[in-house]
Amino acid sequence: MFKFRLQAVLEYRTILEERMLLRFSEATRRLDEEKNRLGLLIKERFNLVAALKNLQENATPVEKIVMLVRYIEALQEKENLQRDIILEIAAEVEEKRKDLLESVQKRKMIEKLKDKNLEDYQRSLADYDRKVMDEMGITRFGGVKS
Repeated sequence: MFKFRLQAVLEYRTILEERMLLRFSEATRRLDEEKNRLGLLIKERFNLVAALKNLQENATPVEKIVMLVRYIEALQEKENLQRDIILEIAAEVEEKRKDLLESVQKRKMIEKLKDKNLEDYQRSLADYDRKVMDEMGITRFGGVKS
């Protein structure tokens, strides 16, 4: 019966890899959410700019136009802050991706060692079987001559 002496290490590496994958997935999900939030801010700003253009075609009080322009500027500030957040999360995603890749490589290295040990074990079993068969053949052949 084959027993891999580093099985506990392999299981530990597998668990670590799964955790790294969850962290990477969570960071990716957060990045997507923040990108969607930025998209909504941009869309809202474009809608307000279009509304501002429509107001300029009609006789509109200056206060309303100023208020709209200030709100558009505030949205631009929010967009810039959102872009900064996205850059931070993107860096975090990249770090999590690197951690995940490293974890996968470590697990695969242990799996390759396990496969090599299994092949060695199977080869030694085959050698043992061959020796037993050879001995049986020699014993039978020797027994026939006597």
